[in-house]
Amino acid sequence: MEAPMIDLTADRGPSVTRLSIAMMVIVIVAIILRFWSRAVAVNSPGGEKNHFWWDDWLALIAVPFAIAELSLALVWVQYDGLGKHVEAITTPQLLAGLKFLFVGQIVQNCALVAARLSVLFFYLRVSAGAHNMLMLNSVTFAMVISILYFVTFVLMAIFSCTPVQKSWLPYLPGHCLTLSTWWFWFAMISVLVDLVILVIPMSMLWNLQLKPWKRFGILCIFASGYCVLATAIGRVVSIHLTGDGLELDPTYESIPTLYWFIIEPGLAILSICLPSIFSLLKRGIYHGPKSVFSLKGTASSWTGPRSARSIPQFGSKKNDSSTDSQFERLHDANTDLHNNKDYIAMVGRGSQNGGSINEDTNQFIQVRTEYDVSKTGISTNTSGT
Repeated sequence: MEAPMIDLTADRGPSVTRLSIAMMVIVIVAIILRFWSRAVAVNSPGGEKNHFWWDDWLALIAVPFAIAELSLALVWVQYDGLGKHVEAITTPQLLAGLKFLFVGQIVQNCALVAARLSVLFFYLRVSAGAHNMLMLNSVTFAMVISILYFVTFVLMAIFSCTPVQKSWLPYLPGHCLTLSTWWFWFAMISVLVDLVILVIPMSMLWNLQLKPWKRFGILCIFASGYCVLATAIGRVVSIHLTGDGLELDPTYESIPTLYWFIIEPGLAILSICLPSIFSLLKRGIYHGPKSVFSLKGTASSWTGPRSARSIPQFGSKKNDSSTDSQFERLHDANTDLHNNKDYIAMVGRGSQNGGSINEDTNQFIQVRTEYDVSKTGISTNTSGT
């Protein structure tokens, strides 16, 4: 039986190029919007809790690895025949392409592990102060299995061939594990890891005392991560369907699988940036488009005191050790009013009753109450600056 004829002019490379460029744009825009949203939140009154943290830095770390993977795909298409049948390219192109494949799979997993850890640190951020040991233990467990998966995959990618150089020099004596087989099983494990990460916050979110529409909105944000899970499943199915084609015609038959490899890190980064992007979008809706481009806080973005300890009781002494609020008030209800003017200066920093926001200076209004004592009684005159 004759082998089927191969169309040596067939080229899947342009589709890889378009997809890689699209994912590169998505990744860059998503991380810029995330960090801009965080910068706006930090500079808003009461925004200390929105400070940059490990979830932000890990998201940022994932970006160069994702861009590196996409760049490798673009170069491979442009110069070394990715998307064409192996019979239609030269031997140097094939060997260079195998090097791209060797490096690309490692770089892709660097992006994925950083994105996964970013999600887990985000869980810790939103659950801070809840004293939920189940949540903490679940996140710790997910971090451990994510790191173990990453380390195991990298070691497998490096040492799947003996000697190592046989991965990109197939004519060397030695042996290699079947690429489609170990890729398939690691893709299956990747699906399970993603599933564990996505299940962790659901019970916590369901128990929050929120209005139904807010609960639904938050669940939708977290559920966007299921898109990443879908790409991981797509990768599993694609590897299974391609089978031995990954070894026999890697530059052409691997394209359906490479689509999923290209999409997964970019979609993961987009998913972990969505909460911050939605926060920026909400700011623009409630305070106008100009507020999105301003680092100045808005009055309604101030949600109140950071803690109950930042609100001294009326008549208490100024607490010099507190940096959250500074109050100067009458120390005693029986304080004498001498001469004809005494002043009570109240400067609020962090208290809901301490003052209001001046959007131009981002400072609190100082309230001065002037007492005039005369034989006819006490009169007051309150002014604000």
